[in-house]
Amino acid sequence: MSEASVNDTVTLPNVPFHNESFLNATFHWSATAIFDTVNFCTGLLGNGFLLVLLLTNRQIRTPFNIYILGLILANLLNITGMPLHILDALTGGTLTATNESICSYYMYLDWVESSVIYCQHVLIAVTRMWAVIRPISYRNRHSQQLARSLCVGVWVCVHACMLPFWALDALYYRRTITDNGFVCIMNGRAQFTYSVVAQVIFYLLPIFVQVMVFPVVYFTKNARTMTRAAVVPNETVAQGADLLQKQLGIVPSKHEGTSQTPSREVIPHPIPKGAPRVARSNSSGLAFLGILSLCALMNWAPIILCYFVFTVNPDFTMPKRVWEVFTTLSSVQTSIDPIIFLLSLGNLRDVAVGLARQVIGFFQA
Repeated sequence: MSEASVNDTVTLPNVPFHNESFLNATFHWSATAIFDTVNFCTGLLGNGFLLVLLLTNRQIRTPFNIYILGLILANLLNITGMPLHILDALTGGTLTATNESICSYYMYLDWVESSVIYCQHVLIAVTRMWAVIRPISYRNRHSQQLARSLCVGVWVCVHACMLPFWALDALYYRRTITDNGFVCIMNGRAQFTYSVVAQVIFYLLPIFVQVMVFPVVYFTKNARTMTRAAVVPNETVAQGADLLQKQLGIVPSKHEGTSQTPSREVIPHPIPKGAPRVARSNSSGLAFLGILSLCALMNWAPIILCYFVFTVNPDFTMPKRVWEVFTTLSSVQTSIDPIIFLLSLGNLRDVAVGLARQVIGFFQA
């Protein structure tokens, strides 16, 4: 997300490009500059590492990991916009960036590429929900071809809907950086309806789906568990009653035999060998969904709601520090994604650990 700088309050999300020379700028390692640099390096290394891991190891190129590959590509593209923010933070907001092409690229990342990232997260969350709630259907119907089609479909759909908005703004509606006080910002009023509808579909709706996936899966699994728990005791009671009658020598009369249907003999089924593994997989899948929902609620929901409020009411103001906190939280998600995937997905974690051991062994030899 882009950073705003308007004294002590923020009125609209924008990117400040101040009219000073780069050579005359004074560099200062502020807390913001340090954080942006660490976040950039962490996101670049983490997403780059996962990208290399997925491209070089066919064993972990599962249908689900194809969604992760699509998200990593979107993250890496979004990370390319961070260096100018780092330089702007290092110079205290005195860095020259009056190029209209740079402004257009920033707006592309903020409006188009960010929408791809949100929708890719929804694709991952919904697919994981499918795997947890309907594991048999997931195994039978999910394939690499389906995963590739959905990933490509997300990129194509988002660009087909958002690129016209971005292009019209860049070509006709957006004021130049110089005329706009050296601020790069969309002209949302010129395409008000387009902007509102696009944000509802590609910003608000994806976040709502991500937040709701975890409670839906959690309560569905609980309801299913309670149903199974209610059925098993009834069968156990019937078995116990039959056994007690045999021990006491009670034989049902012919009248009882004709009026009642004989109790069905319940044959205990052996526990499948894969049951513990499936249970652990479902538990890890539920935890994974919980982490995704929490990240969407904490990192993205505040900034997206602010964008929407700013669009609907351009005169709305908020403290600058609050806006900086929201933008910081949203930028962290790019660095958090690789960590979540490595810790939550066993196949990725095993390959990463094996690679780390090989590297350590190489240096120890």
